[in-house]
Amino acid sequence: FLQETRMSLKNIPLYVKRLPVFAVLLVYIFVSSGLCISFLCLLLLVIWPYNKTLYRRIVIKLAYCLLGQMIWTSIDWADIQITLYGDDEVYHMFGKESCLISLSHRGEFDWMIGFIVSASFGFLETIKSTPKKSVLFVPGFGQLLWSLEFPFLNRNWQKDE
Repeated sequence: FLQETRMSLKNIPLYVKRLPVFAVLLVYIFVSSGLCISFLCLLLLVIWPYNKTLYRRIVIKLAYCLLGQMIWTSIDWADIQITLYGDDEVYHMFGKESCLISLSHRGEFDWMIGFIVSASFGFLETIKSTPKKSVLFVPGFGQLLWSLEFPFLNRNWQKDE
């Protein structure tokens, strides 16, 4: 009787996860794949003047590769668990209707919670946020958000108004 096994980092002891070599490895994988995906998005800019819809579809699929790594790392490595509270009728509408979610910015990774929830309900491809302009300079990730046409804020009221 064979048991099905799935690749999971939850079984690794916490002291092993905290070793610097694992953090460096995760950062290396994330940055290198982010740069590769950003380079592919840059190459795809030749499609933009001719077919914007095709460009957006391809870039969204590439974005799943990088955002999927972030979501997997958050859920499996960091063991993040999210509990949503609300009515059942609201729960069943997630991903089926348009909405505006305003995060209160109580933590450094509230944006990641938004990505996890949107991926869980199947509307990751339609999510938009307004990151700071400095996020644009994060290797791989900033260029991906730029390719996904996220609006960046300068944190200057006169310019951002």
